[in-house]
Amino acid sequence: MSGSSPDDRPPMVEAMHWISRLTTVTMEIVLPGLLGHWLDSRWGTGFLALAGFGLGLVCGMQHLLKMTRMADDRKPVTGVSAKKSDETTGSEEETQQGTGQLAGQRADQLLAPIPPHSTA
Repeated sequence: MSGSSPDDRPPMVEAMHWISRLTTVTMEIVLPGLLGHWLDSRWGTGFLALAGFGLGLVCGMQHLLKMTRMADDRKPVTGVSAKKSDETTGSEEETQQGTGQLAGQRADQLLAPIPPHSTA
């Protein structure tokens, strides 16, 4: 085991890596709210804790999404082909998809029209 790529790491190392990431995001969400609470008690205001938790939630979620996208980009997806339709001409063309296209396929599956339910 050379340890040169993320796939070479043992599962426990990968788990600890994700635990540290999630701990960081948790702190990003909680600490601004605690700071706002402390400032509220010091200055006699009543909105800084709520503003801090809101700001922390937005920043923490953005960071979490960025981390998961980076983790998904490192996983290779090879040899997957799918048909894309050209909306202007209505023609379909076969395209070869590389890394990072798996999420697009999942989105296409989710956005596919739902067939009507028959009541017969």
